[in-house]
Amino acid sequence: MNAPLRTMFGAMLLVLAGCSGSVVQGEPSPPDAGLEAADGDAADARADADAPSDGVAPDGDGAVGECRVDAADAMVLDVVTAISAPSAQIETVSFGASVAVTLDVGTALGGVWHDMCAFSLQYQAPIYLRIDPATRRVRDVLRSLQGKVLNLYPDTDFVGVAITPSAAIHQVRRAGVCFAHLEAELASALADQSDVLISESDEEGIVDVRPPL
Repeated sequence: MNAPLRTMFGAMLLVLAGCSGSVVQGEPSPPDAGLEAADGDAADARADADAPSDGVAPDGDGAVGECRVDAADAMVLDVVTAISAPSAQIETVSFGASVAVTLDVGTALGGVWHDMCAFSLQYQAPIYLRIDPATRRVRDVLRSLQGKVLNLYPDTDFVGVAITPSAAIHQVRRAGVCFAHLEAELASALADQSDVLISESDEEGIVDVRPPL
């Protein structure tokens, strides 16, 4: 093909490409490829809209806005109202507003958990228990403390929390899955000087912040 014909053929291709909205290269696209792409984009957008943001995950009831480390059926946060006598080293622990749980006191750790439950019973203090959802057997017991937030101390790996009546500095670990939610709850309590209830463990730091029971 001589040069003028090549120039004319190239111009015709550009005109056709402009009319179709795209430059055709290689095999032609299926007629509904654009619709499939649009549907995929819409699905991605819906997924992004449904996903939790700012590190705040759905709680046990599926509501976005609160982040709970433990699912609702895997924990109890309440005040102990009764502890049964042990039978085959198993005690039943009852609460004011929650279904009773069982506690194996046949181990050293179980004995510590019993003492924590007994403290809650004697002083009507809130207690946080992790349980097996199927059996309602206690798996762990966390410390709980109710008071006013006095100050927050941001650090590299955590935010320190001063709260009455404790003399210790408690920690919200930045690596925790609910860090953003917990920090926001504590900052809000500090700003308006409202009481909060925190629960924590040595390994995880503060894992739960909520209004008092």
